[in-house]
Order: sequence, then structure tokens, then C-alpha cells
Amino acid sequence: MTLPSAPVLAGLLLVGGMIAMLVVRAVRLTLALRKVPDANAREHDMARVAAYYEDSDEPMQGLPDRAWADLDMDAVFKKLDRTVSWPGQHLLYARMRREDLSLDALRELEAGVTHVSADSAASTAIRSALAPLDDGNASVLPALFHGHAPAPPPFARAYPLLSVIGLACLVGAFRWPALIIAVACVALVNAFVRVAMRERIDHLVPGKRMLPAMLLASRTLGALDHPELARHTAVLRDSAPRLEWLARAARWLSFEANSGNEIAGYVYEYVNLLFLLDVTSYAWSIGGIRAERETIRRAYVAMGELDVLQAVATLRAEMRHQTTPVVAAGVERRIAFTDLVHPLLETAVPNSLDLRERSMLLTGSNMSGKSTFIRTIGVNAVLAQSINTVLASSWHAPRVTIRTSIGRADSILEGKSYYRAEVDAIGALFAPTDGVLRLILIDELFRGTNSIERVAAAKAVLGQLERNGDLVIVATHDVELLELLPEYATYHFREEVRDGELVFDYQLHDGACSTRNALAILELAGFPPAVVDDARRTAAQVERRATGRSTGGLV
Repeated sequence: MTLPSAPVLAGLLLVGGMIAMLVVRAVRLTLALRKVPDANAREHDMARVAAYYEDSDEPMQGLPDRAWADLDMDAVFKKLDRTVSWPGQHLLYARMRREDLSLDALRELEAGVTHVSADSAASTAIRSALAPLDDGNASVLPALFHGHAPAPPPFARAYPLLSVIGLACLVGAFRWPALIIAVACVALVNAFVRVAMRERIDHLVPGKRMLPAMLLASRTLGALDHPELARHTAVLRDSAPRLEWLARAARWLSFEANSGNEIAGYVYEYVNLLFLLDVTSYAWSIGGIRAERETIRRAYVAMGELDVLQAVATLRAEMRHQTTPVVAAGVERRIAFTDLVHPLLETAVPNSLDLRERSMLLTGSNMSGKSTFIRTIGVNAVLAQSINTVLASSWHAPRVTIRTSIGRADSILEGKSYYRAEVDAIGALFAPTDGVLRLILIDELFRGTNSIERVAAAKAVLGQLERNGDLVIVATHDVELLELLPEYATYHFREEVRDGELVFDYQLHDGACSTRNALAILELAGFPPAVVDDARRTAAQVERRATGRSTGGLV
């Protein structure tokens, strides 16, 4: 039997390898790549942004999911984020979720932000050094240090040997064509190994690809000589030599991540399949990753915090209406601010308040601004004690833990009614905290039940929260609560009907709401006159009866 010539063998090898490579690629696409983020995709995928915080094993007290959702903090994060890298996004999100940052941590942040704001060269250097870590693969870097340490693969020493055998057989086939059979066998074995190792390594490979970029950023930022940034730059200077070997082991993997050429990508897949390069790289470096997990984590955090500093400095430069808050020591039961606005509103109406040693009942019609005002306070409280920035002319409050009950609907999946969901949410407000003032924000208590029991339950709950020493701000339509809870300060939003139109001023006013335009809104909305007249007559009857009951029947 005459074997084909070397060129023919090379052609057969290329075709066979390409077919095998396409099979492996199809398996990876259907089974694995759904879990790997797209490179260069950073469009505020909040699940990926939150993953660092949610997977962290660092002990911390965080803002509850309910409060984060009630305050629309995902949208606020997207609006305010000025980071340039995935470490920055991850650390900024985690900082905004934390409720246990100390006053010293805020002072340190402020010193760094002030320096970066004044030194444009430092800001530019940070942004430039971290820009390569905007790659989508960088979002997976925390997988290298979060959770359990990755286990060494079985038969780890065999994988480099398979790579060497594949290379030797390929080279030898040009001298001894019969070795083409060995090459084919090795390629099949390598393809099987690659598929078998998919689950073990695919969640780590994207992060490993970014180790060279992480090393370069560590060197660049570690060389910065700024005392205000010294804690972070010192970590990066110390980390760079320890990351060197890991980065070298990952350089081949970085080829695919950085290549925008489809043909080059196919060549990479083919060579990787034939020589099992990513598995070999994993086998070589897994021991180093296990040994240097803390180094990788500390470097990642230092980079993220430097990015947060320049992001806050950039945000302040872009926003005309912002200030540094006064976050008071102790548990002073006070919140005071002037010209406070919500970051998501382009034409927000500023409001001011000084609430001391009293909680607050807020009344007013729908659409008058009650819910927005409550959320505005909550959002700015989060910003004050996370990035030391508020959208106001002034802010004075102690560090608080924020709890909310705003806008809850029926839970169909859990089989809960609106009322039961509200009961569960309100019940959670009585959970004790560690000596920190609680800021409790409520929009309409117990909307899922009848008015008599709603008012009774609301009075009991709000009275107990006040006695507990919490600072409660609650929006309500139940004006009966104003008389039942005299210990609460009363404020309102109002509206007027002018020239057939409903006009809101969105300004906070002292005292109880005196306007009654709910039925006027029906008329303005075009309801039939008979419906509006009937509603007005019924309202008058109900009011007369209520007045009669309150005076013992003497009306």
C-alpha cells in the first residue's frame, strides 16, 4: 500500500482537523458559550454587574433586594455610572449596595476623589490603564477568586504530554507519513478531552484571558506616585510580580479574546483542538491560581476602587447640582436637606426638609409627587453613605439602614395576595438592627384591605415604629392617621385646577393637605358627567355620615 505524499497528508490533516474543530465548536456553542459573556459587551447587564457583590464571601451588611428594587437603584446605577472597567463597575455596585461603610471609609474615598478631581493627569492615567479591562471577559475575573478554589483537573500531567505528542506527530508526519494516523488519533483524544473538560474550565478561561491585561494595569497604576492613592497603588505594585507567571501562562488564551478576525478565530480553534492548548494552560496554571487567589482578589479590588475614585470625580464634574453630604457620627434622629432632587428626573423640582426627632406623614393626591419624594430621599441616602455625593445643596443625616415598602403588587408565583405581600414586607420592618438609625420609607400602608382595618393597622404599626426610635417617612391617603398619630410631623403636596387643567407644583408644604381634587381629576379625564355628579353626591353623603359618627350624631 502506497501512502499519500506529504503535501496530500498535510491537506488531509487540515481538512480533517477543520471538521473536528467545527464539531467541537458546535458542542461549545450549544452547551458552554451561553454561560460566557460576549467580549466587548458592557451595556449595563445588571445581572453581570451584580454578580461580584452577590458572589462575594466578604462579610458585609447590604441594602436588601426589596429596598434596592423599590428605589429603582438599577436605573440609578446606570444613570450615574462613570467607571471605565468591569472591576470599577463591580466595586461601584458593591459600594452602593453596602450599608456598613464606616465614616473613615467615606473620608478615604473623599480624599481620593478630591485628589483625582484636582489632578487631571491622575484621572487620565487611571482611565487609560483600566480601559482594556472593559472587555466582557473581564467580568468573569472574579471567578478566579470567588467561591471554592478551582480543583486541579484529573490527570493534569497528561495534558501537556498530549500537546507535545500531537506536535511531534504532526512534524514527524512530513518525514514519516504513516504518523498521520497517530495525529488523527491524538486529535480525536484531544477533542474528547476538551469536551469532557468544558464544564470545569470554560467559566475560568474568559477570566484567565484577561490576566495579561490585569498585569499591565497593575504595573501601570502601581507606578503612580500619589500619596492619596497610595493604599491602592501599593497593592498593585506588590501584586504585579506575583501575577507575572499566571499572565504568561494565559497569553495564548488572550489571542482569541483580542482577535476580531473570524478566520484567525477558526485557526485558533483548530490549533487549540490539535494541541489542547487551553486545557494545557489551565493544567499548568491552576496551581498558581489556587496559590494566588488572594493576590488576584486584592489587585482586582484595588483597580476597581481606583476606577470608582475617577468615576465619582467625573460624575461630580458633569453634574451641576450636587454636593458632599454631612454624614453625622452617632444615631442622631434627624434628616435635613435643601434643594434635593432625584437623579433620574431631568427637570426635577428641588425640595427641602429638616426633620428632627419626629417621623413624617405625607399626604396629597395621586400624581402630586409623594412617591417620587420618598424615593428621592432613599436614593440620596444611599448615595450619601456610599459615594459621599448627593443631588442637593446640602444634606445632613447620620448613617442609616434603609428599609422600604413601596409599590408592591400581588405575587402570583408565590400565591400571595397584595395584602399578604404587604403584611410580610411591613413585618420585616420590625427586625432589629445593630444600633444604627433606621430610615423607613413607606408608600401607602396596607392598600390591600378595607379602609377601617387599614387605618387601624397602619396606626398601630406606625406608632410602634415611632416608639422604636426609627425615622419613618410615610405617604398616605388616609387623612384619619393625622389625628391618630399626633407625634408625627405632617407635610403634603398639593395641586390646583386652573382653566380646566390640573396643575401640580411638586413642592413640599407644611401641614395637612387641604385640596380635594380626586373627583375633579375624573372630570378632567373626560368621565361622563353623570358619573362625576354621582361620585360627588356619594362623597358628600359619606362625609356627612362620618361627621355624624364623630360628633355622636349631632350634625
